[in-house]
Amino acid sequence: MRCYLTSKPQYPASLLEQWRHECPEFERLELEQWLDSLPEGFLLVDAWEQPIHRPLESSKQQQYYSGKKKQHTRKNQVIVLPKGIDIVDVEIGVEGKRNDSKLLLNTQDQLPPRLPLIGDKAYVGRDNTLTPFKKPRGKQLSEMQQSFNHWLNQHRVYIEHVIRVIKVFRIAKETWRLREQMYERTIRCVCGLVRLRVQYS
Repeated sequence: MRCYLTSKPQYPASLLEQWRHECPEFERLELEQWLDSLPEGFLLVDAWEQPIHRPLESSKQQQYYSGKKKQHTRKNQVIVLPKGIDIVDVEIGVEGKRNDSKLLLNTQDQLPPRLPLIGDKAYVGRDNTLTPFKKPRGKQLSEMQQSFNHWLNQHRVYIEHVIRVIKVFRIAKETWRLREQMYERTIRCVCGLVRLRVQYS
């Protein structure tokens, strides 16, 4: 059975994309009212990187080279509801050298600033974002800090499960071999399928 990628995915990749598709003309106040209807709790944020072949242009080689992965990558960021019950927003195909914190900053500029988030250590310093305590060099975390980290990780693990389900689709995990123009549409289709799987599993 063949599957053809259309210009618009059959199922939106995120809640925000679905809402914008249903309400193409909306006001900021309407968006905030809609977000108030989301389940209570902290939203979860994280990112993953997908390897790509080295670009031919030298400028793109620098943009897409990830110092963390030591290879050329595309970075994708996902924000999910508490317990990973749905995908709220997704950023797809960002240059590999962009760090997670700045990527989230660009996303927060488009969303109401009061939305509380939970992230890993890469998001330390971001507004309205809870992150785990870092262990000081040569010292130990206090019992209160360890308890807080344990509580935080119990909530944050759900976004790791969502990313794991996304990576079940090998096209979103292994080295990207198709045309560059197809990347965003492909990952959006994968996220749409993951939303269906998470909601109806």
